[in-house]
Amino acid sequence: MSTVTRDDAFLMLDKWRSEGALISCEVRFSLGKCRKVGRIAGMTSDGFAIRADDDVPDRADDFLILVPPSGAFLYGEPREGPTAAISILVILESKSSPVEIRLGELI
Repeated sequence: MSTVTRDDAFLMLDKWRSEGALISCEVRFSLGKCRKVGRIAGMTSDGFAIRADDDVPDRADDFLILVPPSGAFLYGEPREGPTAAISILVILESKSSPVEIRLGELI
């Protein structure tokens, strides 16, 4: 995986949003991890929202991610092993933090 800038990471997120790409988002932290599969429903300069493909009118189930300004960003494409992801973007809260947000564009 290679390091990318915050601007490049947001360009990738916006590309996925505009294409309606199906995204897997996994947040890993010291207490465990949580996962959401959906599409990027909206973006701001501070973060983004992932919404599942269902008919639920209440959007309280949206997965909202705030991206820290001091975050570290990695981008890569799966090279080997069984994976359904086309490309992967990883956001680290900071280089020393255990919080990791892993996004993958699904096939």
